[in-house]
Amino acid sequence: QVLFLYALPRVYSANSVAHALAAHRVPSARVPHAMFSTCCPARLALPLLALTTASPSAAAAAPDNIAALGEECRGYLAQKNFASPQNLQQALHGPCPMNATAQGLYAPDPRPRIPGASDTTEMACRYGNPQMWGHCGVCCGLRPHFNWVVGTCEATQGAGQFCRNLPQCMLDGSPKINYVAAYQFDGTNFQLLDDSSVGDLSTSGVSGDHSKGTGWEAKKSQHKWRGGDWTTKYAPWASGPGEAGPQGPRGVTPPAGMWVLSAENFYYGAFYMLTQLGINLDGKGQPTGTNCWNWEL
Repeated sequence: QVLFLYALPRVYSANSVAHALAAHRVPSARVPHAMFSTCCPARLALPLLALTTASPSAAAAAPDNIAALGEECRGYLAQKNFASPQNLQQALHGPCPMNATAQGLYAPDPRPRIPGASDTTEMACRYGNPQMWGHCGVCCGLRPHFNWVVGTCEATQGAGQFCRNLPQCMLDGSPKINYVAAYQFDGTNFQLLDDSSVGDLSTSGVSGDHSKGTGWEAKKSQHKWRGGDWTTKYAPWASGPGEAGPQGPRGVTPPAGMWVLSAENFYYGAFYMLTQLGINLDGKGQPTGTNCWNWEL
């Protein structure tokens, strides 16, 4: 099933996403309360990632009510011999010291811009990762805002470790991207996020055609990020002069989000997600000495 090879609509219904995933053997029951990826053949524009950080029932559950927690949470507590979430909280030695000033400079706005998206103000994570205690507390209070990164071997600087000693034909011929689209789930539909999508945006949606130099090719320079292991990287981030985190892209949040990459080919490239806070910090050159690359949240 080919989904809008050169264009995607501005509003993408949850049913159409579920049908597309079912066609590629991804259980619809996992949408939107799961994280998954689907490997796609060249020339197909398919949903690559969708995510949530917690089910609504788990978020609303009383912290001491084990029966109200999700199956994975209950299984974790049992495996680690914790009688309750409070016991786990105590074992983690208290919340990290949150730096509200740093969060205000680099973190995305917790308030939703789309009705139905979650307000993440009360979702700050203050347990579970040692890095949250260092670097001026900028990583403490990490909220569930995520966005995409595209890595390529385009020769814009010294070759990254994943791009060394490649044949020139590989460097010249890949990847050929039409567009990248980001969607926020509002409880009913997936709504296009203009500030996190790269392509030709219009009232009808997003589009692009690599062979014509439109879409990604015409707009990618506006989303240049810091290269490294991949020579050249792109991402949505608070990149404007003096632009603080809350003024930049918010990324996708609960209850769910989706990214779609449309490409003629995608050899020698990477497409992955990071926290919006981490993307902002790295794009700005890690002004607090970290990009909050927290391996486990």
